[in-house]
Amino acid sequence: MEELFDNDYIKMMQALLKDEYAAYLDSFKRGPVNALRVNTLKIEPSAFIKKLTLHLTPVPWTKDAFYYAGDKENLSKDPYFAAGLYYLQEASAMLPAEALNVQEGDIVLDMCAAPGGKSTKLLASLKNQGLLIANDISASRANALVKNLELFGAVNAYVISEDLTKHKKRFKHFFSKILIDAPCSGEGMFHKDPGVLKNYRQKSKAYYTDIQKALLDTAYELLMPGGEVVYSTCTFDPLENEGAILSLLQKHPDMHIIPIDINYEGFAPGIEYGGYDFHHALRLYPHHLKGEGHFCCKIKKDGKLIIPHKQNFNIPKINLPKPFNELELLNNGKLISINDDLYRLPDHYFDFNKLRTLRSGLKVGSFKNARFKPDTALALALNPQNFKAKISFKHDDIRINKYLKGETIDLCGLDYHEGYNLICLEDYPLGFAHIKNGIFKNSLGRGWIRP
Repeated sequence: MEELFDNDYIKMMQALLKDEYAAYLDSFKRGPVNALRVNTLKIEPSAFIKKLTLHLTPVPWTKDAFYYAGDKENLSKDPYFAAGLYYLQEASAMLPAEALNVQEGDIVLDMCAAPGGKSTKLLASLKNQGLLIANDISASRANALVKNLELFGAVNAYVISEDLTKHKKRFKHFFSKILIDAPCSGEGMFHKDPGVLKNYRQKSKAYYTDIQKALLDTAYELLMPGGEVVYSTCTFDPLENEGAILSLLQKHPDMHIIPIDINYEGFAPGIEYGGYDFHHALRLYPHHLKGEGHFCCKIKKDGKLIIPHKQNFNIPKINLPKPFNELELLNNGKLISINDDLYRLPDHYFDFNKLRTLRSGLKVGSFKNARFKPDTALALALNPQNFKAKISFKHDDIRINKYLKGETIDLCGLDYHEGYNLICLEDYPLGFAHIKNGIFKNSLGRGWIRP
């Protein structure tokens, strides 16, 4: 493997690892390690492990994730995945969102959020309280972010696609917690994907460090006094890690590195850089743990944290047909119509005017020819106990896969209602179907239908 590295990279890793450099090279023989994270909005980890026949072992730095031995593609096709019970994510990449320690009621920004692994963790930590703004500057990548948040049952999130460095004044001191999983040279991913080397050689260090410093400067402006930022990368380069943070600390004396309250013997501390001690930062090396290379550092702004209460903002009342007008989720929320699509806005107001907004809270459905059609995102966010008209299937029922492929299901032997029915896998919603005169019409959204 070493023959693929350039001399500068070899020298940097030898300086960082010293007598551990040989062990680092030897770790490339191991191959990648697969992991998943449980959606605690829908199921507890202790209950989840009984669902899959795979051998699962805990990821030591988070309580909701497991390593698995099995085929990733098969897990992504399992009906439990379609119900949003878990997310497939590399284990080291789980650390930054865990380190941010989001609490119910926080106002959270994920600055570089696509495809959504970290955002779904932040969402679950909020427990349907507070607010999550998930942003990615690439609109095409942010589409995957929308779907992953909807899979998890998001009701209190906006998804936007903006260069936030241009919106410092607009959202000044708006967020209590900010996650920056910054674009980087990706050296920590060489172990997982040697193809990253090609992109690594095409861009200079200055390309990434300029972006990283700009993101940190923006986060400072957007962060409330007393708020916290977690900065992470998947590179080992001190210039992109400790160096980027040092630039922030030198500009803003009211920002201070604080310990990450996660103890694991395989974590290495940050290094001294520019005369500053970064021992509270964490470095993850693949020869120390079952995961890829990562860097993670937590920074706090001086001041007393005061998170505003839910805002009262007036929106005209929108009436829905039965049984949707009986749902507490919708009755207690503020509904807004945007181009015939209906959304339930989060309780905290966010001014998305003139922003490239891909999702405003929960997409409830749409109106076509004055008729209401519920969206799959609404189904995934519901507690099926609150929806009387439902049809539930067991995991091994072949009709589940037929439904997920957008096909018609034989209603023989099923207890159903005329009108919209919630289609469930056991106690977990998948989507809707409309039944009229005994004829089943699959209402799974186009973007949710499996090939």
